[in-house]
Amino acid sequence: MRTNKHGTALRVPLSGTDAAFGALIVGASGTGKSTLALTLIEQSDALLIADDQVIVSKTYNGSVWSDCPANIAGLLEVRGVGLVPYPYVGKPHPIDLVIELVRGGPDLVERLPEPTFAEVLGVRVPSLTLPTDIDALGLRVIAGLRLLAAGHWSKIASQSDPRTAPIGAD
Repeated sequence: MRTNKHGTALRVPLSGTDAAFGALIVGASGTGKSTLALTLIEQSDALLIADDQVIVSKTYNGSVWSDCPANIAGLLEVRGVGLVPYPYVGKPHPIDLVIELVRGGPDLVERLPEPTFAEVLGVRVPSLTLPTDIDALGLRVIAGLRLLAAGHWSKIASQSDPRTAPIGAD
């Protein structure tokens, strides 16, 4: 099962560890998906998987992966600059965390939220919802990945948990 999703996908390493996670950034047009990706690439050595169009597929074992259409491989749209070439993964990569960007400020999110999940092709994937008008957005994503590495989302075992929401329809 495959679909083409409007978003940006990255492989993000965690400093001080050997771990790297796949992040799928989603949100309405103009919420800063590519800008967040640019920040993570330049400040955290993340590698681009895909920008604007992400091929999302479900594997036989029930995991979800991101990949890039060949015609835009290695290109990141930087508003006001153009399509900029960046190092990229070049092959499918697991999606470990969905980051949904929403317009607004810090008052839109809880200070200490419970773990939430997004549904991607019927698979529950750990998720963060972050407002676009908040300080250090890229660092908050890294902090979320550290929680993922620490097993934060494994506390929720129920497949019918109400905190699971489908990612925005595009």
